[in-house]
Amino acid sequence: MNNDKLDQEELEILEAFNSGRLKSVPNLSDELKKHKMYAANTLNSEQTTNVPISNTIISKIQNRAIAEGISGQILINKILENFIENKYTLTYR
Repeated sequence: MNNDKLDQEELEILEAFNSGRLKSVPNLSDELKKHKMYAANTLNSEQTTNVPISNTIISKIQNRAIAEGISGQILINKILENFIENKYTLTYR
């Protein structure tokens, strides 16, 4: 293992592991399940993205979302999802 990229805390943990000073938790199976769930939830979490959109478009999105009875964020998400799934195509004027 290349130790050049480890910080001081990581080096101390590695040294403790290699010397056998680390002890396993009593309920290892439960702990592994819990931390696998944490990892899965982290990977599946929503991400925030900032995209510059003109005020005119934002206003139109808000009006359409109100008409649909949903939030503007949900509408934008649905539009992007449908585009990615090839339900919409781009047209240039």
